[in-house]
Amino acid sequence: MNGLSNFSNLKILKFDLPSDVAEGARVAITASIANPSPIGMPLGTITLDMNFQSTYLGRVVAKNVKLVGGENMILSLEGTLLKQSSPVGLADLSLLMSNYLGGIPTPATAKGVSVLPDGVNAVSWLTGAIQATTMTVPLVSPEPLNVIQGLNIADMGLVIRPDAPWTPTASSDAVRADFKLPFNISINITELANATMTLIYKGTPLADLTAAVWNKTTSDMANNKIVFTLPSSPLPVKDDAHEAFQSFLTDVLQNTDTGFDVKGSVDSVATTPLGVVRLKVPFMSTVALKGIGFASISPTITNVTVIGGTTEYVLLAANVGINNPSIFSVDAGPVNLKISGTVEGTTDFMGDVILPNLRFSPGLTTIMAQVRFRPTNPTFRDAFFSHFVAGATFDCVITGDETSTDIVSLQAVTKVLSLKTKVPGIIPAPRLIVSGNGVPTLGSVLGNRQIPLTVSVMNPLQTTLEISDIQADVYWKANYFGGIQSQQAFSIAVGATVPSPQLTLQAPSGFQFGMFMATTFLVANPGVITGAIVPVDMTSSIGVSVGGPAGVGYKAKISYNQTAVPAFLKLDLSPAGWFSKRADEIEAPTIDSDIMQHSQWLKHELLAAYPKEAKKYLYELGA
Repeated sequence: MNGLSNFSNLKILKFDLPSDVAEGARVAITASIANPSPIGMPLGTITLDMNFQSTYLGRVVAKNVKLVGGENMILSLEGTLLKQSSPVGLADLSLLMSNYLGGIPTPATAKGVSVLPDGVNAVSWLTGAIQATTMTVPLVSPEPLNVIQGLNIADMGLVIRPDAPWTPTASSDAVRADFKLPFNISINITELANATMTLIYKGTPLADLTAAVWNKTTSDMANNKIVFTLPSSPLPVKDDAHEAFQSFLTDVLQNTDTGFDVKGSVDSVATTPLGVVRLKVPFMSTVALKGIGFASISPTITNVTVIGGTTEYVLLAANVGINNPSIFSVDAGPVNLKISGTVEGTTDFMGDVILPNLRFSPGLTTIMAQVRFRPTNPTFRDAFFSHFVAGATFDCVITGDETSTDIVSLQAVTKVLSLKTKVPGIIPAPRLIVSGNGVPTLGSVLGNRQIPLTVSVMNPLQTTLEISDIQADVYWKANYFGGIQSQQAFSIAVGATVPSPQLTLQAPSGFQFGMFMATTFLVANPGVITGAIVPVDMTSSIGVSVGGPAGVGYKAKISYNQTAVPAFLKLDLSPAGWFSKRADEIEAPTIDSDIMQHSQWLKHELLAAYPKEAKKYLYELGA
């Protein structure tokens, strides 16, 4: 066979294992052999024994073979690859199949057994020539194989620590591989191990991920699918890929659609009709991912509670809900962010949002956060506190910067972080002024117009609240009743309601307010003679210190309006502090007298006490 150079220029056109057979698997090989000589002859049926290294693989036969001078000879070989059971045979078979899947040319050998030119009878000299021939069969696919045609990652966990910012830990509970093997024999992959993959982002190799064991969970071999889990494995970012890795993380956190490419291989254990083989399967795939999309989602903030205060800030606790639509779980450790908000049309800095451990998973995750409320603008501070106590909801923006995390690899991510959200105040809005209590004398009401009283104040915070001063205006049915100016401090424990020190309500002086009391208020509230609840409205400015007394807690002003404050009022009929000029023609009524008698008597007393105003009053009445 010298004209054919001992078949040294054999080229594989097709290699297939079309089906299982009892002894192993059917094999079909189409090969081309160049014939540079002018000689041609019919070779008929050629039988060859296939070997690889020290293992006998099986016998193949080509029929109707013709040698044409100067033309390529096509061999269509069919036969059986035998099932292997010895460790050496299985190892050789595993290497042969792995190399073929990986596109690595593998030199098997084919030794001539017989040649039957007419398909029946042998020719001795030709038989001797073919039996002396051992051809090299370079088993390699004519076209590159892409066995794993798609990877779908259902979830991916990333744990990033300050002490290893460029070596995060990656894991997944569900990775699905869609594969297509170039064989039609039955294959059941039972184990995956020694997986190595390179993550590539926009053309830049980021990191090599190696996992000793990938745990297969389910498989659907009939439909060429296998699902496995990725145990926690280090993901060391390459030294020249730090910037690209930061861009990848930013893309994942900011956008809803992202992805990367993976290239690598995985060792598998597969049960086949040829035996249990160990295959190294290469792959290259694009993985489409759904990112977190912080640029378009808004976290929810609930259960905002004031839990403490210092001279520098008020400390609040809050639940931050992140609805994560992506596949990613993130564990990034402590993160400190900034928050600004809008109150009464003014947007300003509010303080810090402290996340002791930023950890969230796909779906809704609630994170416990602390807020250090420390505005630099006193007017904004007081307006926010006032609306917070009143149960308002604020439009806020949470932002980060390079100092938000100690993890170097995440600093570029936090630098661009900006989250719009709404921050609720105390809901339901509390009634700070629970009640009022006053037992003035008639003389003080109509004389110096000073009404002694106390108000009971409730602390809606989860920390001590000190009231340092109260400035308030009191109204009854939109009629101004008087003002309170107090600098007496008192402290209220968590959840408690306590009465204030005695306050003084300074009612308006003059004839008109006296007549209002005598002819309108008293007539409408006759019960105050013996003691009754009168609903009043209050507008107030309350100086507070949150978390402790002045010098310990955080000072602010609360502008607070409250309607229908139940004020207990009992009018002592004592004339102490009354007018210097009195009318004596009407006898003073007793406590049992009709309210109109009280009203008429007070009216006469006022007319006597204010003769000039009385004259004008009577003139206007036409008297």
